[in-house]
Amino acid sequence: MKFFQLKNFLRSFFHSRKIQIICIILIIGISTTLGIIYYPHSSGTTWYASNQYFTPKDSFPPAQIAVKDPSILFFEGSWHLFFTGIQYDEEGIPVRSINYVSAPTLDELEEAPRFKIKSFSNNTKRTAAPQIFYFEPDNKWYLIAQAEYEDRYTPIYSTTTNISDPSSWSNVLPLVERFEHDKWIDFWVICDYTTAYLFYTRNHEDMYYMITTLDSFPFGFETPTKVEANIKVHEASMVYKIKDKQEYWLLTENQYCGNRREYFISKTSTLNGKWSDSELFATQNDLQFSDPQNQWTSAVSSGELIRFGYNQMMEIISTEKVEFFFQGAPRVKIFQYSNTEWQLGIIRNFNDESEGIVYQNEHSELFM
Repeated sequence: MKFFQLKNFLRSFFHSRKIQIICIILIIGISTTLGIIYYPHSSGTTWYASNQYFTPKDSFPPAQIAVKDPSILFFEGSWHLFFTGIQYDEEGIPVRSINYVSAPTLDELEEAPRFKIKSFSNNTKRTAAPQIFYFEPDNKWYLIAQAEYEDRYTPIYSTTTNISDPSSWSNVLPLVERFEHDKWIDFWVICDYTTAYLFYTRNHEDMYYMITTLDSFPFGFETPTKVEANIKVHEASMVYKIKDKQEYWLLTENQYCGNRREYFISKTSTLNGKWSDSELFATQNDLQFSDPQNQWTSAVSSGELIRFGYNQMMEIISTEKVEFFFQGAPRVKIFQYSNTEWQLGIIRNFNDESEGIVYQNEHSELFM
């Protein structure tokens, strides 16, 4: 008797319209969290994906698990790549470090010697997310990163006059003294002709920037200002100027569908002006792989656009021929960001790579 009562109760329970709706919502929510359901959205741009250029190696312990957060430029005939490396300590906790590799071509980076930038591991923890540029007013290279410095998560920097010598970087110093408890992450410096701007993400939801004069840099950053626009951001923002145009791009990484990653874009004519609302820039469904048998990433995550030069202006040469050097992750149903074997590759918004600045840099003799 009790069995039939239970059966009738369950039948009437699940026949309830409200209960059916709740069950559907729960199923969608759980499936999305696990990455089983994918959003069928697209930026409308086809991004042509290379194979991996740079991967973790057991022979280089600081980056045995993942290589990520690339900052890259071309100088004196070689690519100079700075990146976050991840390894596990004895307790299985991820340990991050800033590292360096250089080679004449992107294809040669994988086998080139890798070096840990040791000054970024002194008196810091959780050091990550480098940005490299040459600051012309000082005639020095600056390497910006984020770290726990004196028990505060803050932007730090180091300098050198020789980008090719990984042992030449100075001891790190804070770029800004933290003055609030809100989380700051992923710092980015860009300059115009009078002012240096420090952009960063606050609490994984808002974009802020501080300013100082070129004469004062790297000191004097103050007065945080919120970017007033509908900016979709979780972390890993970057800002570029379009060469010979009064136009700037703000690229922001956002998360969706079980912590998967994609990029959005906002635009402005002045760095301290009003930005446009975010629009989708590049996502998984935009990718077309050069090798269909090697669809190695389901994420478009932290990276950098290939720049025209290497100075503090952070310029790209074209909006029609964009090359994005980024971190990607293998296709897995459960996407665990911190435990993912991140690798580095390129996506382009054009199909013929010989039309891009990477090819022009590596075959400069053809363009003389």
